[in-house]
Amino acid sequence: MTAHTGEGLASVMGALAVVLPVIAVAALSLAVAFDLEARQHTSSELLEFLLPQKTLLENASSAREYSRLLLETESRLLGETVNWYARRSVVG
Repeated sequence: MTAHTGEGLASVMGALAVVLPVIAVAALSLAVAFDLEARQHTSSELLEFLLPQKTLLENASSAREYSRLLLETESRLLGETVNWYARRSVVG
């Protein structure tokens, strides 16, 4: 092996020693930011809540019942918004 080949190999290995950990950290950060499985699960739970809630709101027998259901729905949506914002602020 010549000195030139050894220098080239050392340069490549040195560059990889710097670049590969940076790529690994970036990949982990991206995986956390795009945790699609968790987002899908949260969206499914919210949809399961909202579909029957819509029917209940449409069929409310009194203004009082409608107001109670509306507050329940708004509270759930607001809670999901706060959770979303908290996750984004941790990632960002």
